[in-house]
Amino acid sequence: MKILFVCDGNICRSPAAAALFRSNLQNGSVEVRSAGIYASEGRAMIQQMQQVLAEYGLTNTHRSQKISSENLTWADLIFTMTRPQKFVLISRVPAIADKVYTLQEYLGHPAQDIA
Repeated sequence: MKILFVCDGNICRSPAAAALFRSNLQNGSVEVRSAGIYASEGRAMIQQMQQVLAEYGLTNTHRSQKISSENLTWADLIFTMTRPQKFVLISRVPAIADKVYTLQEYLGHPAQDIA
């Protein structure tokens, strides 16, 4: 299973979600990546989120990356943080529509975004 977490800048929400998800994996059969729709390449995760992850015992050397068609086709599941992000991805690559969900939608809370 290959999971891609997506947000806007890839410096807060999606890399944090990926790090938390990865830390809960029981084995190596799941691959996890994150990317941003409007990301600048190579930026570090914001300090506040690094501190939050540190509270969970997680260190992070993440560097932002912009979403690519390779990432979109690589993933079996794609989780966005907001509904607009989901619609942007689907409008760019309609063929991925059946594997893109907001994270909240996948968890049963379809009307809620992660701000």
